[in-house]
Amino acid sequence: MEVTINEFAGEYNDNNHLINKLKRSREYVDGDNHLTDIDWGFYSTHIHSPFINTYYTAKTLKIDGCRGYAIMRYKIDPSGTDESCFSEIGWNIHQLKYHFDDIDANLAINELVNLVEYNINLILSYERINNFYIIPAPSFIRVDTDVSRKVPYLFTEHLNSKFPQSQLRQFVVFKTQDLQSKTMKRGESFPPGTFGSNLFPYYNVPIVIIDDLYGEGATARAVVSAIRKAGNRNKIIFISLTYNGFGGIKK
Repeated sequence: MEVTINEFAGEYNDNNHLINKLKRSREYVDGDNHLTDIDWGFYSTHIHSPFINTYYTAKTLKIDGCRGYAIMRYKIDPSGTDESCFSEIGWNIHQLKYHFDDIDANLAINELVNLVEYNINLILSYERINNFYIIPAPSFIRVDTDVSRKVPYLFTEHLNSKFPQSQLRQFVVFKTQDLQSKTMKRGESFPPGTFGSNLFPYYNVPIVIIDDLYGEGATARAVVSAIRKAGNRNKIIFISLTYNGFGGIKK
C-alpha cells in the first residue's frame, strides 16, 4: 500500500501564501495541482477564522486510496522530555500515555478534544462528511481496564459527545495480538491477521479512524487493510492527532 506524506499547512496571514502551498500539496499528493472553487472557498474562509491560531492541520496521507490527516507534530525537539520539547497536543498525549496515574486524565482528554475539535471539523467539512462511524485505531485489549488507558479509545469516547451525528463503533475493528509498531523495524509491516474487522452495518456511511500518533504508517495501512478485507466498501478517513517528524517512533 502506498503512503504519501506531504506537509502543506500551518498558520497563514494571507490567502496567496496558503493557496500556493495547497497547489503544491495537491500536485504532490494527488498528481494534480488544480484547486477547485470549493477548495479555494473552504481554505480562504477558514484562514480568516478567529480560530486561525488553532489551525494545525499539517500533513496529508494517502493510504491505499484512503485519505488521511495528521494534525500536529508530536515533538518539537527530539532530544528532550520536558514540556518545552513537545507540541501542545503532543504533551497531552505524552502525559496520558506515560503518566496516566500522575495526572487528571479527564482534564487532559478534555483539553485534547478542545485543541483538535476545530481541526477535525475542518477535515470533515472538507471531505463533505456528515454522518459517520468514528472508531479508535485498535489496541490489543487484555482486560476491560485496558481501554481506560488507551488514548484513542478515551479520545473517541469524548469526541463522540461533540459530534452527535457520529456513531461510535469501538470494537468493530480490533487487534488480535500485542505487537506495537514502535517495537518493529523501520519499514516493517504488521503480520497478516494482526488486525481484524467486522462488517459495518451500512456501506454508505464513512468510517473515521482516530489515532494518537502517526510514525511510519504501519498501523494505518494494517487497519485500512483489515477493514477492506472484511468486505467494507465505506469511505475511510484516517486522522492522527500527531505525527512524528524525526523518522518514526521507536524504542
